[in-house]
Amino acid sequence: MELHPGLLHTWVLLLLYHAITWAAYVMAGKKRRFPIESPEPPPDMRRSGMLSMAIMALMLLVAIVIPLNRGAALYAGLTVYGCGLAISLTAIYSFAGARSGLNTGGIYRFTRNPMYIGSFFILFGTALSGIRPDPQNGVFITLIIAWAASSHRLVIREEQHLSELYGVDFDRYRSAVPRYAPLIGRYS
Repeated sequence: MELHPGLLHTWVLLLLYHAITWAAYVMAGKKRRFPIESPEPPPDMRRSGMLSMAIMALMLLVAIVIPLNRGAALYAGLTVYGCGLAISLTAIYSFAGARSGLNTGGIYRFTRNPMYIGSFFILFGTALSGIRPDPQNGVFITLIIAWAASSHRLVIREEQHLSELYGVDFDRYRSAVPRYAPLIGRYS
């Protein structure tokens, strides 16, 4: 097995995703005039978030040695990636227009966690863009699964935190809008 880092590898897609969403967060924060996130999340929520970010950093390192495919797999991956980026940016834009801390408008009318959904599509699209039967691809896919599990744990904790912050308003929202997708987890 040969590992060759390169410029046209999947790490470019991950770096592009982080750069675009970071810029969108900065612009959304300026437009909103108050923080998108609560100022001081509980320590266990911070730890879960750090774990998800550490897994994402490992994915970036592994992606350095996964070249992009050519042909159908690349185009399919880029399509899934683009959909994920559109979902993530739509979610961030929804936050920019929110008038209060609990955002229930825009894309948040359909799912409580569009940023996580968008991120999953981005990661899956990145994997598809470089998929081949190599060990590094297996590691990358394993890291996506680990990130999804870690992020789900974080979502559960975030929802507990939102319930504590917003009480009955969040509980009503939680009962009306699915956690992830309209047909999956409707009442979770």
